Amino acid sequence: MSGVLDSSRFAAFIAMELGISVQDVSALVLGGHGDSLVALPQYTTVSGVPISKMLPE
Repeated sequence: MSGVLDSSRFAAFIAMELGISVQDVSALVLGGHGDSLVALPQYTTVSGVPISKMLPE
């Protein structure tokens, strides 16, 4: 269940940074809640556009 929560948090942070709706963000994280969590920006999009084109690394 932590993956769903952390993916939602990741999407919310991206949405806040870009000033958009969180519904437009598709984000993915792997691992358990805590130190083993890995965000996967290569699989994160905003309305189908890769996040790498929207935010600097």
